Amino acid sequence: MFGGTGSDVWNSENGTTWTQVTSTAAWPALGSALVYDNKMWILGGASGTYYNHVWNSTDGITWTQVTSSAAWAARDSFSALAYNNKMWIMGEMRAVPIKTTSGIQRTA
Repeated sequence: MFGGTGSDVWNSENGTTWTQVTSTAAWPALGSALVYDNKMWILGGASGTYYNHVWNSTDGITWTQVTSSAAWAARDSFSALAYNNKMWIMGEMRAVPIKTTSGIQRTA
């Protein structure tokens, strides 16, 4: 399991008992995660700004930035999967401020 807005990483053998592997992974924001080529991958994310970075790790403790600027647009809240010996990403959702008639802003 990877942290949403934090940089903590946890693992479990049974889904009941969890162990924190690190509380300070190197990536600044998590968008989506997948397993490919025997590595864990972190793709994109947002933390005040949107990212299109790519990170990987074989142990969950040491993370290597593969690129700080992938060919796809920076994004958050998207799907990622491994299929047919390739990594795939699709979609995205960005919070857009909307002003209501009461003048209170909300996000969509």
